Amino acid sequence: MKAAAAKSFQEGNAPTLGKSASQDGTPVQYRHKTSPESPSGVWEFFLPPTSRTDNKNENRAVHKRTFSINDDNSDCQTIISEIDLAPVPERMVDFVCIVGPKLDAIRHFAETPSDVHLEPILMDCYPKQRNDMELPKELPKFCLPQNCRLTTPYDIESLEPTLASFVLTMGNGNRLYGTALTQYEVIPLEDLAAAFWAGNSILPHWLEEPQPFYLPKSLVVFSHHALFDVQRNFLLQLCRIVSSKRSPLPLERYVANFFHDVPLPKPGAATVSWKPFLQDAPVVTFARPGPNELPLVNISFRPLFRCLSVSNILTVWGILLQEGRVVLRSEHIALLTPVAEALMSLLFPLTWQGVYVPVLPAEMIGVLEAPVPFLIGLLVGSNACPQPPGVVVCDLDQDIVHLGATDDGFPSEPRKLPQLPTVLVATLKSELDDVADPLYLIPPSGMKGRITAATHGLLENAMREPYAQMFQMRNVSLSNTHRQHILSTANFVRGDKQPLKESDFLRGPDEEQTLYKSMDSKKPKTPGGAGGNFMFSAIRRQGRALQAHTDLVISYTSSGAAYYDDKMSKQKDIIAASFYELDEKLAESVRYSFLRFFASLFGRYKKYTPKKRENGGSGFQHADFVNSLEEEMSYGNRLFVLEVVQTQMFERFLTESHTRRRLFDEYILLQQNNESSVLAKKHETPFLKQKNQIQKIVVPAAPCTAGIPKNTLYEYDSFPFSLNEEEMVANRNLDPVSALCYLGDLTIGGPETEW
Repeated sequence: MKAAAAKSFQEGNAPTLGKSASQDGTPVQYRHKTSPESPSGVWEFFLPPTSRTDNKNENRAVHKRTFSINDDNSDCQTIISEIDLAPVPERMVDFVCIVGPKLDAIRHFAETPSDVHLEPILMDCYPKQRNDMELPKELPKFCLPQNCRLTTPYDIESLEPTLASFVLTMGNGNRLYGTALTQYEVIPLEDLAAAFWAGNSILPHWLEEPQPFYLPKSLVVFSHHALFDVQRNFLLQLCRIVSSKRSPLPLERYVANFFHDVPLPKPGAATVSWKPFLQDAPVVTFARPGPNELPLVNISFRPLFRCLSVSNILTVWGILLQEGRVVLRSEHIALLTPVAEALMSLLFPLTWQGVYVPVLPAEMIGVLEAPVPFLIGLLVGSNACPQPPGVVVCDLDQDIVHLGATDDGFPSEPRKLPQLPTVLVATLKSELDDVADPLYLIPPSGMKGRITAATHGLLENAMREPYAQMFQMRNVSLSNTHRQHILSTANFVRGDKQPLKESDFLRGPDEEQTLYKSMDSKKPKTPGGAGGNFMFSAIRRQGRALQAHTDLVISYTSSGAAYYDDKMSKQKDIIAASFYELDEKLAESVRYSFLRFFASLFGRYKKYTPKKRENGGSGFQHADFVNSLEEEMSYGNRLFVLEVVQTQMFERFLTESHTRRRLFDEYILLQQNNESSVLAKKHETPFLKQKNQIQKIVVPAAPCTAGIPKNTLYEYDSFPFSLNEEEMVANRNLDPVSALCYLGDLTIGGPETEW
């Protein structure tokens, strides 16, 4: 392979370096279908949008390919067609749903309660329908990816509520971003027995035992906009209200408040400051970035750095840059989407073009055999995670990357680590270490950055790239790690279950009040928009948190390890409680570190991009660009860069992302200004400087109290099985928020109102 590539460099031709893709190298999305002609099922894959313009009003198309995956995982068949890509609705919430078990007939014998797996179904949703989209039929499977398992009180901890996010790709290519709050509720014994009788199954002996049985039920909210942290805070406060058993308002009023009264801010125009329902609830502040800012990320980066060492993060990130096939596995469902979303954001200015399923339903496991680039999250217990050839598995619970074998016809040949540009990645790793070291949770092995390769077991440091070195953190015999406790505890919602008083709740507006308060917020201009000061500031800190200070001590002394264990023992519950909290400064500093890497790597890409394009492609001169790096990089590094510039991600960046490319071009100029001498002439960056000095802060009102008698209390043992639409009352005395926000429709199924 290297010899062929070297010859191509000399001849000026760019070879394709065997990346996982469809037969024509195109990335796709998926949907599963069965038919009499194909009883084994068909995986129908959908490409991301292939727009040729940035005009939002122009229809776009998305190519659709189908791959027939047989039971023996043999040949694939490709069919190409086109469908229109619907515009993304500008509203805060699409649907609020209740998902639960289908308890009609149990047709299989269950030796133990845990053998009972019921199909999740949609029990109710609000609104019942929308004019511009259909409710995805696959939604229940993504909310409860391992189906509805019967549970007994022997494992009390597993009955705690959980909060997890997911991403679902629709048939038109648009993505839906959702969050599900799952609770376990007692199922009447007679209902369970009736289900066995209906399925002609023998009643199991364990039904005679005097114990309750539990099944999961989820309250789900999802949107076309990736505002995960906003969704999370809404569900957390709603869970707290239900756990307290009483409320001065029906639960539907809180849902209606979030659905109708909390607006979607326009990009770069407004910030919404929302206090969800309770006096002591944290204020949720969110905005959508303008075109001259980094894209929206509204999810915590802490899970990424708590679970994975920097070396393993860079390994997985490098494989994604090669458009490889990556599986994130964990037994904690809440981990999967935050880690996947963080990794996706670190690809900027590129955009992932492959299959993206942060939480994969168990019955769709066959998609791992698909010969296309993907990033997939897999919820697994003690069962081994399947690893077909060419697939890299990242174990989030243990901080291990299983490289596996190649998929080029030599199944025993171990996959090699990405040869990231040595100098650039060393700088990047140094910056990330300063940020990540205080967050990292030491695994039970005491080893930081474990990597395995095919059947060769643990990959020794001599076989690794410099950025991917493994370290012994401490004496394994003293490895009384608290990592597992923190990961398990953070997976559950452990709110205050004490009854709330009426004074603990926020009151809705009186007749004289308005729905929204609007305030001016003066913000100083910063290069690159919000957070731009991170772009070229030194991230290295003068000092580090305790763990970073003691890493070397822990490596050599038992007293250091004991000190670390003592400190973690005292702080483990605090760490777990804040595990998924949004940390915007952490996210910004990390994203700008990766942006500096790309600005250095692609600093002169425009020189090799012809202004006149033929056949709709970019015409990028791959080999010439890579050859220009000869004095800066080793041959292996240049091979890696060649793979990156040949990806669909890079091609789409060149041909379809005018605004994104303009933003990146000015970041390159900004970096060149920073690296030039004081007396040198500086490049102008007008696009980055287009930043409003005054932004509006929009404060939504509390839930509507109209029609609720004073001193009324509503009591709840759990979430209802359906939502009472008569109680879905929102504040209707709307005040226009001058062209700053999109407000949810007040007529069910009707269009949105733009102010």
